[in-house]
Amino acid sequence: ENIEQIASGATDESTLELLEGGHRIGSPDAPIQIVMFTDYQCPDCKRIEGQLSNIMKARGDVSVVVKHFPLNYECNDNIGTFKLHGNACWAARAAEAVSIVYGEEEWEKMHVWLFEQHGRFTDENFAPQLIELGFEPSSVIQTMMGEETLNRVKTSADDGYELGIYYTPMVFIN
Repeated sequence: ENIEQIASGATDESTLELLEGGHRIGSPDAPIQIVMFTDYQCPDCKRIEGQLSNIMKARGDVSVVVKHFPLNYECNDNIGTFKLHGNACWAARAAEAVSIVYGEEEWEKMHVWLFEQHGRFTDENFAPQLIELGFEPSSVIQTMMGEETLNRVKTSADDGYELGIYYTPMVFIN
Protein backbone atom coordinates (compact mmCIF):
# COMPACT_ATOMS: atom_id res chain seq x y z
CA GLU A 1 0.00 0.00 0.00
CA ASN A 2 2.83 2.38 0.88
CA ILE A 3 4.64 1.63 -2.38
CA GLU A 4 1.44 2.28 -4.33
CA GLN A 5 0.97 5.63 -2.55
CA ILE A 6 4.53 6.67 -3.29
CA ALA A 7 4.31 5.55 -6.91
CA SER A 8 1.05 7.45 -7.41
CA GLY A 9 2.56 10.61 -5.96
CA ALA A 10 0.27 10.65 -2.94
CA THR A 11 2.26 11.99 -0.02
CA ASP A 12 1.52 13.13 3.49
CA GLU A 13 3.23 16.47 3.97
CA SER A 14 1.73 17.17 7.39
CA THR A 15 5.01 16.50 9.23
CA LEU A 16 7.26 18.63 7.00
CA GLU A 17 6.93 21.62 9.34
CA LEU A 18 8.63 19.53 12.05
CA LEU A 19 11.78 19.60 9.92
CA GLU A 20 11.81 23.40 9.86
CA GLY A 21 13.60 25.61 12.33
CA GLY A 22 16.93 24.61 13.73
CA HIS A 23 20.20 26.06 12.55
CA ARG A 24 21.18 26.06 8.89
CA ILE A 25 24.62 25.62 7.41
CA GLY A 26 24.56 26.45 3.71
CA SER A 27 22.01 28.00 1.42
CA PRO A 28 18.28 27.58 2.07
CA ASP A 29 17.96 27.30 -1.73
CA ALA A 30 20.38 24.37 -2.08
CA PRO A 31 18.85 21.51 -4.07
CA ILE A 32 19.99 18.96 -1.48
CA GLN A 33 18.43 19.69 1.91
CA ILE A 34 19.53 17.67 4.93
CA VAL A 35 18.04 17.86 8.42
CA MET A 36 19.97 16.16 11.22
CA PHE A 37 18.67 15.57 14.72
CA THR A 38 21.72 15.31 16.91
CA ASP A 39 23.24 15.07 20.37
CA TYR A 40 26.68 16.64 20.96
CA GLN A 41 27.78 13.69 23.11
CA CYS A 42 26.73 11.03 20.61
CA PRO A 43 29.76 9.40 18.92
CA ASP A 44 27.75 8.47 15.82
CA CYS A 45 26.48 12.05 15.56
CA LYS A 46 30.06 13.30 15.62
CA ARG A 47 30.96 10.87 12.83
CA ILE A 48 27.99 11.91 10.68
CA GLU A 49 28.73 15.58 11.40
CA GLY A 50 32.27 15.06 10.09
CA GLN A 51 30.98 13.36 6.96
CA LEU A 52 28.44 16.13 6.31
CA SER A 53 31.14 18.75 6.83
CA ASN A 54 33.34 17.05 4.22
CA ILE A 55 30.42 16.83 1.79
CA MET A 56 29.65 20.53 2.25
CA LYS A 57 33.31 21.47 1.63
CA ALA A 58 33.29 19.47 -1.61
CA ARG A 59 29.90 20.58 -2.91
CA GLY A 60 28.01 23.83 -3.12
CA ASP A 61 24.57 22.32 -3.53
CA VAL A 62 24.00 20.99 -0.01
CA SER A 63 22.36 22.62 3.00
CA VAL A 64 22.25 21.11 6.49
CA VAL A 65 19.78 22.03 9.22
CA VAL A 66 20.78 20.94 12.71
CA LYS A 67 18.16 20.20 15.36
CA HIS A 68 18.63 18.92 18.90
CA PHE A 69 17.59 15.54 20.25
CA PRO A 70 19.69 15.12 23.42
CA LEU A 71 19.56 11.69 24.96
CA ASN A 72 18.99 13.17 28.39
CA TYR A 73 15.62 13.52 30.10
CA GLU A 74 16.61 16.90 31.60
CA CYS A 75 15.81 18.62 28.29
CA ASN A 76 14.06 15.93 26.28
CA ASP A 77 10.67 15.13 27.77
CA ASN A 78 10.10 12.31 25.30
CA ILE A 79 12.57 9.73 26.60
CA GLY A 80 11.31 8.99 30.08
CA THR A 81 14.10 8.83 32.67
CA PHE A 82 16.79 8.00 30.13
CA LYS A 83 20.09 9.88 30.59
CA LEU A 84 22.68 8.36 28.29
CA HIS A 85 24.64 11.58 27.83
CA GLY A 86 25.05 13.56 31.05
CA ASN A 87 26.11 16.87 29.51
CA ALA A 88 24.01 16.70 26.34
CA CYS A 89 21.46 19.23 27.58
CA TRP A 90 24.06 21.76 28.63
CA ALA A 91 25.91 21.35 25.33
CA ALA A 92 22.71 21.96 23.34
CA ARG A 93 21.86 24.92 25.57
CA ALA A 94 25.37 26.32 25.08
CA ALA A 95 24.91 26.21 21.30
CA GLU A 96 21.55 27.93 21.64
CA ALA A 97 23.00 30.58 23.95
CA VAL A 98 25.69 31.47 21.42
CA SER A 99 23.01 31.66 18.74
CA ILE A 100 20.96 34.07 20.85
CA VAL A 101 23.88 36.25 21.93
CA TYR A 102 26.03 36.22 18.76
CA GLY A 103 23.92 34.96 15.85
CA GLU A 104 24.01 32.04 13.43
CA GLU A 105 27.55 32.44 12.13
CA GLU A 106 28.96 32.20 15.63
CA TRP A 107 26.52 29.38 16.41
CA GLU A 108 28.27 27.36 13.73
CA LYS A 109 31.65 27.94 15.41
CA MET A 110 30.19 26.76 18.73
CA HIS A 111 28.53 23.78 17.04
CA VAL A 112 31.85 22.62 15.61
CA TRP A 113 33.64 23.19 18.93
CA LEU A 114 31.03 21.23 20.88
CA PHE A 115 31.52 18.20 18.62
CA GLU A 116 35.30 18.55 18.93
CA GLN A 117 34.85 18.44 22.73
CA HIS A 118 32.41 15.51 22.52
CA GLY A 119 29.88 17.83 24.17
CA ARG A 120 31.94 17.88 27.35
CA PHE A 121 32.91 20.86 29.45
CA THR A 122 32.95 21.65 33.15
CA ASP A 123 32.13 24.71 35.21
CA GLU A 124 35.88 25.22 35.71
CA ASN A 125 36.98 25.04 32.07
CA PHE A 126 33.96 26.41 30.21
CA ALA A 127 34.53 30.15 30.72
CA PRO A 128 38.20 30.03 29.62
CA GLN A 129 37.21 27.97 26.58
CA LEU A 130 34.53 30.51 25.67
CA ILE A 131 37.16 33.25 25.81
CA GLU A 132 39.41 31.21 23.48
CA LEU A 133 36.49 30.99 21.05
CA GLY A 134 36.06 34.77 21.17
CA PHE A 135 32.91 34.83 23.30
CA GLU A 136 32.23 36.83 26.44
CA PRO A 137 31.59 34.10 29.05
CA SER A 138 29.16 35.82 31.40
CA SER A 139 26.65 36.69 28.66
CA VAL A 140 26.81 33.20 27.14
CA ILE A 141 26.53 31.42 30.49
CA GLN A 142 23.73 33.67 31.74
CA THR A 143 21.78 33.10 28.52
CA MET A 144 22.53 29.37 28.64
CA MET A 145 20.99 29.13 32.11
CA GLY A 146 17.78 30.86 30.99
CA GLU A 147 14.46 29.36 30.01
CA GLU A 148 14.76 30.37 26.34
CA THR A 149 17.63 27.98 25.67
CA LEU A 150 15.85 25.14 27.47
CA ASN A 151 12.65 25.83 25.52
CA ARG A 152 14.51 25.85 22.20
CA VAL A 153 16.13 22.49 22.94
CA LYS A 154 12.85 20.97 24.15
CA THR A 155 10.96 22.26 21.11
CA SER A 156 13.52 20.70 18.79
CA ALA A 157 13.39 17.39 20.68
CA ASP A 158 9.58 17.48 20.56
CA ASP A 159 9.72 17.91 16.78
CA GLY A 160 11.98 14.87 16.56
CA TYR A 161 9.72 12.79 18.73
CA GLU A 162 6.70 13.71 16.59
CA LEU A 163 8.68 12.43 13.60
CA GLY A 164 9.23 9.09 15.37
CA ILE A 165 12.80 9.66 16.54
CA TYR A 166 14.02 7.76 19.59
CA TYR A 167 17.80 7.89 19.07
CA THR A 168 20.47 9.91 17.31
CA PRO A 169 21.70 10.65 14.78
CA MET A 170 18.65 10.81 12.58
CA VAL A 171 19.12 12.30 9.14
CA PHE A 172 16.40 13.35 6.69
CA ILE A 173 17.32 14.18 3.09
CA ASN A 174 15.05 16.32 0.89
